[in-house]
Amino acid sequence: MQIFVQHAKKGFICLKKCNQYCLKCTEDKCLTCKQDYFLTQGQKCVKCDQERQFQENGQCKECDPSCLKCNGTGKTNCTQCKLSLFLSQKYLLQIFINEFYLQLFQQSQYKQ
Repeated sequence: MQIFVQHAKKGFICLKKCNQYCLKCTEDKCLTCKQDYFLTQGQKCVKCDQERQFQENGQCKECDPSCLKCNGTGKTNCTQCKLSLFLSQKYLLQIFINEFYLQLFQQSQYKQ
């Protein structure tokens, strides 16, 4: 159990439990977070939605719509693709099953 120390005016110390995701805290702010959580600018510990978001500069940001999971912005940062898409080294491959063709996209086309 992580606690912070609060000094009272009458000379005694009150102990209060930190937020469940904080490792260290002050009365109302987290100072460090547990593993897989990050500290926001508002000093709260949060965890991004592992399925659709990634963490950048203290914020959760949405993955590209073609990604099921990602580690950054754009199609080139998919770590898992949606059903009709898959990753192959330098290419994002898209299969159109009903139309029976394969479309290749070089990752460099999507760099921002």
